[in-house]
Amino acid sequence: MQDLSNHSLLERKLDDLSQFKLKINSTNFDHSITCNYHGINLNFKTKSLKFIQSLKKIIPKEWICSPNNQTMIYLIDPAEFGYTPESWCDEASQDCISYENNTIAIQRDFAAQVTGDNVFLICEDNISDGFYNFLRWYLSEKLMDIGKFVVHASCVLDKYHGAHLFLGHSGAGKTTITKLSAPRLVLGDDMNLVSLENNILYVEAGAIGGLFNSMIGYDKKIPVKAIYWLKQSKENIRVEQDPLVANQKFLASFANLHWETLPQQKIEQLMEFSLLATTHTKFYELQFLNSSAIWEYLDP
Repeated sequence: MQDLSNHSLLERKLDDLSQFKLKINSTNFDHSITCNYHGINLNFKTKSLKFIQSLKKIIPKEWICSPNNQTMIYLIDPAEFGYTPESWCDEASQDCISYENNTIAIQRDFAAQVTGDNVFLICEDNISDGFYNFLRWYLSEKLMDIGKFVVHASCVLDKYHGAHLFLGHSGAGKTTITKLSAPRLVLGDDMNLVSLENNILYVEAGAIGGLFNSMIGYDKKIPVKAIYWLKQSKENIRVEQDPLVANQKFLASFANLHWETLPQQKIEQLMEFSLLATTHTKFYELQFLNSSAIWEYLDP
């Protein structure tokens, strides 16, 4: 078992997932919604009208669609299992750990299990970090099937609406550089989707956590002008990266993929995508000063 600080909470969440089927038999899932999330249909059933109302507020109306026969996601609030908000999230680690070939996932704010055509999801019945963390776990590998990849990156559009994609370790400044970018449009400050068409790298708002700007439009693909690996510094310096280094850093930025359980075919798909993306897109290391002057440097 992977090591987390609160072992008893982890064990309890795993046990709650195993008992979920009993909850289905005794719970009235009176409310449902189906939405097309970047090409992946999600069918939710819940007893919580609040969840349905909250989801409708954050997704565009055109994403809502008719139910289908695909996987059903049953959502129950942790309170139904006797948790308070504090006890449910009483785990210091932010890591998402998985079991049984990534069919079970536990994170501090959600627990989920895929069983046949059903997904059992325990998370707060509002659109909070737990819901977004679930989406990133559940959707990342599925999006690969339609040629889209989730990257842990921020993205800003310059004055010509070219996309600048910013990668880096936690704390490197991905969110900071978006805060310095006004009046430019921020596509997303945490998670974005990338894809390739005719060897051109495109980015679109992820809508799976973090900020995203609905003024830009959902599912609107924007060509990536340049990719940057961030390091905060006392001056602004941009250095083009060696292709091998660029490829390694881009691969490290794919989000919420459990490499240990990925089929070999998908690993090869990731490798090929990363190589093509970094071969055909300028990739820099960007050392930057915490000042809006960085955008005069990047977007004069």
